[in-house]
Amino acid sequence: MSGHTGPVARTAYRYGSIDQIDARMLYQLLRLRIQVFVVERQMPRMELDDIDVNDKTVHLWAERSGEVVAGLRLHEQDDGAFRVSRLCTALEARGQGLATKLMQHAITMAKRREVVVDAPIRTRGFFERLGFRQEGEKFVKDGMPHVELRL
Repeated sequence: MSGHTGPVARTAYRYGSIDQIDARMLYQLLRLRIQVFVVERQMPRMELDDIDVNDKTVHLWAERSGEVVAGLRLHEQDDGAFRVSRLCTALEARGQGLATKLMQHAITMAKRREVVVDAPIRTRGFFERLGFRQEGEKFVKDGMPHVELRL
């Protein structure tokens, strides 16, 4: 990794369903998720699931110079609420507000309907700053304590 201190490349925010995303971009989105959720957390798990290909799922991502640096997915549940999942940012792009911007886009896309997220306890404050509130008790998911948060 270089010690480059020049200007940060412009960030573009994009979204699309599985059918609207080209293969190279989808590959990058999935590679980032595996890097964060499987490799960094050292948690072997099946990262790909049927939610990714559901016709009610929209993938949102931030890219710089054609490379995905953050992403999430938003899918409509049967009850009409929207669920955010797989929010992640590349290690070198953390602390730059990308996750906040992606969440703001997801909330806007939900069109004033309820938005739900299962969040690790350590990230609860991030979601609360966006207006989410805890609902229910904590639970363990993927070996980590989580809470369900709603907006």
